[in-house]
Amino acid sequence: MLCSSILGQSAIGGYAAYVTSKHALEGLKKAAAQEFGVTIRVNNVIPAFTSSEALDAAASITPFVEYMRRHQAGGRLTEQREVSAVVAWLLSDDSIYVSAQSILVDGGATSSFSPPAEQQRLGAEMSAFMQEAANAQEEKIEKPPQTAPTGDDSAVLQATRSSEDL
Repeated sequence: MLCSSILGQSAIGGYAAYVTSKHALEGLKKAAAQEFGVTIRVNNVIPAFTSSEALDAAASITPFVEYMRRHQAGGRLTEQREVSAVVAWLLSDDSIYVSAQSILVDGGATSSFSPPAEQQRLGAEMSAFMQEAANAQEEKIEKPPQTAPTGDDSAVLQATRSSEDL
């Protein structure tokens, strides 16, 4: 059983090493399935951003988690139980002839076509958002803790506009 990421099915600028490692799991899955046949089933579960203690804790440090919620299918993170249910099925006798498959647990997030212009816009928005998160982290170090982000996109949009002016 392999566990990849939606970035093993797509890509985003600035994350070449991570994207490469997740794409490599697709090749490993195919090669291993050829070597083992159905004697040892090899499948890849591909969750979108998944709610976890670590991710929930990060929400108080950076607005990145809120950004991911807003940009993921259904406006929410994938639940661990949703990923676990797929893994349990793949490990069960109900999937005895399922091998060399990648199963997305993403609420349909990877189903849409994203033309290059949209990818560039999202890349610029992600870069601006990450810069805002870095700035917020620096401010937290220098200032006492403040309230959590409100989910207001105005700062992100302003940062995106500023980066487009460059």
